[in-house]
Amino acid sequence: SIGSVTQCTCTEKSDLELTLITKNYKNATKEYISKLFEDIQEMITNNENSEFEINQEGIRETKRTILLLLRDKETKIEIEINCNNFFSVMNSNLIRNYLVYDARALILINTIKDWSKIKNINSNNKHYLSSYCYTLMTIYFLQKMKNPLLPVLTSYNDLIDMKVSEKEFYIERQLLHSSELMQKWTTLNKKDTVTSLLIKWMIFYLYLFNEGEYCII
Repeated sequence: SIGSVTQCTCTEKSDLELTLITKNYKNATKEYISKLFEDIQEMITNNENSEFEINQEGIRETKRTILLLLRDKETKIEIEINCNNFFSVMNSNLIRNYLVYDARALILINTIKDWSKIKNINSNNKHYLSSYCYTLMTIYFLQKMKNPLLPVLTSYNDLIDMKVSEKEFYIERQLLHSSELMQKWTTLNKKDTVTSLLIKWMIFYLYLFNEGEYCII
């Protein structure tokens, strides 16, 4: 499981995102993944007792990956399956480590997500920011504020020249490394409430953040 469920930010309306890891992931081409998803789709369609049904769109191909879209018949929960997306697994666990470290971080991001949905500015399809973007923005803000609430656990340099064969080791190493850093980290920010953090978040992204000078990674 990846996404909001793993990150502890899911709501009753959240979908379920899964990553399917194949044994031959080193050599899995887009054609192989597409055929695999077509076979799974056919199995579900031909099985009257299946607990799942194929979403109207079925299989979607994006610039970076191929997705199989399902729906649970009983709960109507949307299910999005990708294939061999190691970085999504690592990323979801990394974000969870951040958000569960301090209860204020998790409450803050859920508050911001709820606010953005109420204001109808939370949707990739409508060309607004996604919940994932708001999550990254919040973590970045909590790292960059005067008295940081969260530490920096990873670096873009870790991803340079990464080979496929190293991904599994990299994920394990980074998760272990981030857990160790979290145990050692002690925030100096004891006074800020969720309300004050929300106000500072608004000020930061309205007036202080310059997209030409900063990059959230």
